[in-house]
Amino acid sequence: MDERLRFIARVLEGEPMSDVCREFGISRKTGYKLLNRYREEGPVALCDRSRRPGRRSRRMSLGPSTVLTCEQARTRAIGIIAAARNGEDPAAERDAGRKAITVKELAERFDRLCLGSGGNSLAAFSEQLDLGPIRPRGQG
Repeated sequence: MDERLRFIARVLEGEPMSDVCREFGISRKTGYKLLNRYREEGPVALCDRSRRPGRRSRRMSLGPSTVLTCEQARTRAIGIIAAARNGEDPAAERDAGRKAITVKELAERFDRLCLGSGGNSLAAFSEQLDLGPIRPRGQG
């Protein structure tokens, strides 16, 4: 940090950026980056910084997140073709999953049936519902 502070002091005194950068063995791009950080944040900006990315993804995957391998895709396709040959509808299960209730829909139904009608009994709510399968949001 002391060396960076000496660098900033010399630049602020009016010495040419090119000359000071050459003497300190850094590029002009790095020199201007340090100078701009110092102007924006003060001496704290001259401390070492982590090179780790500043943001982490807050997304969470609930299902498989990888692409199928060729062998997995081939096996899945063979199963679908076999089901179609046996007279089954391969898309029926997928469509049924898409029609399943989401958590948001469940909460809205709870509000409407239980809280909206003046009732507050969870038992009464569960008796009024035919939930069927509940699917995660965005899946299907």
